[in-house]
Amino acid sequence: MLRLSENIAFFRKKKKITQEELANFVGVSKASVSKWENGQSMPDILILPQLAAFFDVTIDELIGYEPQLSKEQIMRKYRELANNFVTMPFLEVMEESRKMVQKYYSCYPFLYQVSVLWLNHYMLAGEGKQQEILEEILKLCEHVLKNCKDIQICKNTTAIQGISNLQLGRHEKVVEILEEVVHMEQMNMQLEGVLTQAYLMGQKKEKAEETVQASMYMNLLSLMSNGIEYLQIHTDNLEVCEETIKRFEQLVESFGLKELHPNVCAQFHYQAAIIYGIFQEDEKTIVMLKKYIKDVHRLMLIDKVTLHGDAFFNKLEKWMEQDESYIGAVRETELIWNNAIEAFGNPCFDHIRDRKEFKQMKKELEGGKIHGN
Repeated sequence: MLRLSENIAFFRKKKKITQEELANFVGVSKASVSKWENGQSMPDILILPQLAAFFDVTIDELIGYEPQLSKEQIMRKYRELANNFVTMPFLEVMEESRKMVQKYYSCYPFLYQVSVLWLNHYMLAGEGKQQEILEEILKLCEHVLKNCKDIQICKNTTAIQGISNLQLGRHEKVVEILEEVVHMEQMNMQLEGVLTQAYLMGQKKEKAEETVQASMYMNLLSLMSNGIEYLQIHTDNLEVCEETIKRFEQLVESFGLKELHPNVCAQFHYQAAIIYGIFQEDEKTIVMLKKYIKDVHRLMLIDKVTLHGDAFFNKLEKWMEQDESYIGAVRETELIWNNAIEAFGNPCFDHIRDRKEFKQMKKELEGGKIHGN
């Protein structure tokens, strides 16, 4: 959608001139300018270059045209420029890429890729030019972050911004930019890595340790969630499910997740019980349900389920205290209990409902007498 009428009014007011002054410059009547701004008529096409020059903008900017590139076009242009950096003089390719930036100044996915391109090749610039290129990257990143509405592009651009500042030795600036962002994102591997390096450059080892511990912890929980999803995907393949269960059980044991985060263990063991129930593997179904019951027991022993650390994750609480959003999903004991009772009603357990072990576990749940260790 073109925005010529509103742009003429905007640029005129920005330049702090009247309609009459603009009319005199381009050689038309004041009434003509008024009609342009009200959308009642349009300037002659031959006047557009004169208006653009007067306002010191491109014709595209004047009329509000925002050229966009497809993903395929962006990657093709990236590869072409990357190849040119290797085979042609650096400054020549930089000038070529700058012209592309000007042409596609509102195509933010492309601008992000250009920032990556420049960061990957700035070392090819001669001494004295490298800092200049890094500053140019930062300027481009600022433009993207200020105007782009795509959250993922902004996240990726923030990482480039952080890396560029690191290359300039501005570790304090990186901390200033990323510390709050990383907390808000509940860990982002790319941003977390840049922030950690900034802490280390600033001799803040403890802060770096807190950040990495939190990242490992959150990624561990995310991996467990992936395991549960993987079981849900392969409900038709017992072999794949059993291999998944074996590997994730090792993960649970290795990191002490039964105590560290019994909630995610309960979800995993329940899903494993469902898988074995679907394939009518009675003994294995019972084993997984018993593990699920023990997980529920651990949850019932605390008032609220919160993220916490242990002897290995010994800096976790300090990290979590900085942002209440890290407390996690608070679940009251009664809700956990009711959910566990409902879980035993799953139809995939119908074939073992007459088993003594199943009846005993269900009875303990309904009576509130959960036993575990």
